[in-house]
Amino acid sequence: NDQGFINQITHFIKDNINTINNIRSMFKTPPKQIGQENDGMVFSIAPNLVLKLFMDSVSFKKTQEAIERLHKNPILAKTEAMVYDIGLLGSFNGTNIYYLVMEKMKIIDDLGDDVADHLTDLIGYIGKIIHQNRYRWDPYKKDINNIKIHDKINIEIIKFIDEVLQYIDMDDFRDHDRNSINKLLPDLRKNWLESLIEEMVIKYLTGRGDLHLGNIGLTGYGDFRYFDPAHHSHEETINTPVNIYRP
Repeated sequence: NDQGFINQITHFIKDNINTINNIRSMFKTPPKQIGQENDGMVFSIAPNLVLKLFMDSVSFKKTQEAIERLHKNPILAKTEAMVYDIGLLGSFNGTNIYYLVMEKMKIIDDLGDDVADHLTDLIGYIGKIIHQNRYRWDPYKKDINNIKIHDKINIEIIKFIDEVLQYIDMDDFRDHDRNSINKLLPDLRKNWLESLIEEMVIKYLTGRGDLHLGNIGLTGYGDFRYFDPAHHSHEETINTPVNIYRP
């Protein structure tokens, strides 16, 4: 009955009040639900923060791994949406409820179909070039977590970005995609495309899968970033950033 449910909620809050208060300390605005997924809900809690409540233990583990990646590995961190906090909120009726606080982004679908279509074409094009050049990346894949080789990777990425931009400049259709996105989103950072190319290379090197428009957003500083830290990686096979689709 309703009273029984209210009693359960009351006990849950009392049992986990310290964790709840810690999360509430990050609120800058009243929480507003902005999304719902199979295992949880997403709330806006500040101009630059979202809170996700979820139940999937695998996603929780993957997100914990993401925090290690983000805070300890600079070359990987700069191409990821930032995760600020994660933990176990508590157990409700025998089910663990987890929380995640991360960087807030505008999702692509909210930016309009034109942006999504042009971005899909660009991402697919970049992914295709990455695969055509996989001979130069594959030697780094197995050793991507070795900080000693990151300077070499950075140099290779800078060279590759220049090459991809030249390909795009020679391809009127792809250059049209870039120019169209710039017109549709004038607040984009000047070097957003270079940042996107770098991110996709890192995704390839780390075996990141699930690269679709439902997992990419526009940051407050004008870059596109993949923001699902709980993705299921494909480290045993070649990553496929060309596999882009609308959710």
